[in-house]
Amino acid sequence: MYFSHTTHLSFPFFLLSITFGTFAQSPCPDPEKIFPCICNNFQMNFDYAFHTKDFSQYDTLSEANSTTDYYQYEALNDANNTIDYVKVVCSVGNSSAEIFSVFNNATWPSKQLKEFVLFGGNMAEEFPGGYFGGVSFERIAIINYEVDTIHLSALISSQDTLEELKIMFSHLKEFPWDTLPLLTKLTSLKLYGNELKDIRIRSDSLRELDISSNQIAALKSGWSAPNLTSLRMDMNPISEIPHGFLDGLGNLQEFHCFECHLGPTLFKGSLGFHSEIVTYIGLSWNDISNIEEGAITGVTPETFVGLDGNKIADLTEATFRPILEVLQRGFGSLSVMGWFYDLVICDPFSYFLFPQ
Repeated sequence: MYFSHTTHLSFPFFLLSITFGTFAQSPCPDPEKIFPCICNNFQMNFDYAFHTKDFSQYDTLSEANSTTDYYQYEALNDANNTIDYVKVVCSVGNSSAEIFSVFNNATWPSKQLKEFVLFGGNMAEEFPGGYFGGVSFERIAIINYEVDTIHLSALISSQDTLEELKIMFSHLKEFPWDTLPLLTKLTSLKLYGNELKDIRIRSDSLRELDISSNQIAALKSGWSAPNLTSLRMDMNPISEIPHGFLDGLGNLQEFHCFECHLGPTLFKGSLGFHSEIVTYIGLSWNDISNIEEGAITGVTPETFVGLDGNKIADLTEATFRPILEVLQRGFGSLSVMGWFYDLVICDPFSYFLFPQ
């Protein structure tokens, strides 16, 4: 169970405070001082583990704010431990200046909060520097808020706390990539459904990156994200993956590039994986007709290689045999469905193209 309040202590929590002989101050400001935002404090009287749901499933501020199963808690039977989970939700119709004022002019009793959510809003040129004042968050989600750029210092107040950042369906054109090395706890970055054209990644902490449905046409080598395990680049007009592109991603286990316009040729050295475990390589619907020998290397026995919906007319032995020799040692598979082939190879050496 949890107790929620914005300004005043709820009656159950008042009783709980008396029980333990303490009175807790609300970490939220006066609601009138932070309009159009709402600050809620979910106070737990037990240790818990929580999982945050995807904000993209909510269409309105009130729906997200009132959903009763928004957090899932697992009690660990320690009734003496009270934990604050402070969430700030804002719905803005006009200018980012309103939110800037909320964090820079209002008095926040607590500067270290858990989560910030921003819905809606008309076109703004930039999230300005110092956007959050001195307030920090562990999770930030910006959904359907139209903004061109994020200032280099807009996220600096959360540089030591931010773990998850989502900016989705917001027409974002420029992201402050040079800020990433400073966000030392950031593990998840989702920039789905924007208008980004350029991307460069340098982060020692990042584990999950989703840049799907942007306008990225060209990739550059030189990325450095040694702990990245999942990379999603689906539905970008990427014409070519440069040689050695994955060299700085030594732990990458999942690679998704569905509808990335990689055809007609996937060149040698495009996808050289280095992780001990590679679970998924998705290259479906890319108009690929030719895969050069050595274009895909580093697969492991558990890898699924998806090449569905391409225009591959010939499964050349020089290209595919090295892949299949690895897959047959585990439960990996190669899927080539549509156009000229319709098959999933799970036991490659029973396949007639490559008799033993």
